[in-house]
Amino acid sequence: MYFYVEDKMTKTEIMFAYYRKFNALYGYFCNKYTMDNPGRAIVNFEDLEELYRLCQMILKQEKHPSECLPIMFGPFFGSYDYGDIYQSYILQLHYDLIRLMEIDLLKYNIYFYADY
Repeated sequence: MYFYVEDKMTKTEIMFAYYRKFNALYGYFCNKYTMDNPGRAIVNFEDLEELYRLCQMILKQEKHPSECLPIMFGPFFGSYDYGDIYQSYILQLHYDLIRLMEIDLLKYNIYFYADY
């Protein structure tokens, strides 16, 4: 799973972030958008804010991760518990979202790609 940033003028895409088997992130986009395999969804600022808010609640232990970004079961989807691997994905996503929210969406598109 990836976040890509696309220059609207040139249509050049640059890989921004990679997540290996982060099934909860895939689940977020599957639940919000229709995702094929492989799938792509355009990410708007509201998505970034919502994901950031969910990460904050998990990191501050305000809610159990299953209430915020629950794992998604499926083939080739990695770990199905909320242990260290899940927490490392949440921390990485949190840092990536801070940077993604600084991108000028008038000049760039942000996409979520998934292929499993």
